[in-house]
Amino acid sequence: TSPNKCVFLHTESKLPSLSTSAGTSVYGGLSTWMAQSIIRRLVCLNLVGADLVEVSPSFHHAEIISLAAASLLRDMICVHKVNLGR
Repeated sequence: TSPNKCVFLHTESKLPSLSTSAGTSVYGGLSTWMAQSIIRRLVCLNLVGADLVEVSPSFHHAEIISLAAASLLRDMICVHKVNLGR
């Protein structure tokens, strides 16, 4: 088995248009589908923890960052569940 791993995803790494609720966005950052693709490839790791930080729904009127964050966290939970069944 692989050693235990934790995943931390900071919303400022996402595209500036999606992370307006974060402090300082990274130019050319990840889109939601790119982050999902990275997370879904973590199935081979023994994922024991995950965290998504800098989500502040009150600063984003359309709730885009909240929906993206929920989607990314769902993927993290699914990866963890798949790894538990191994």
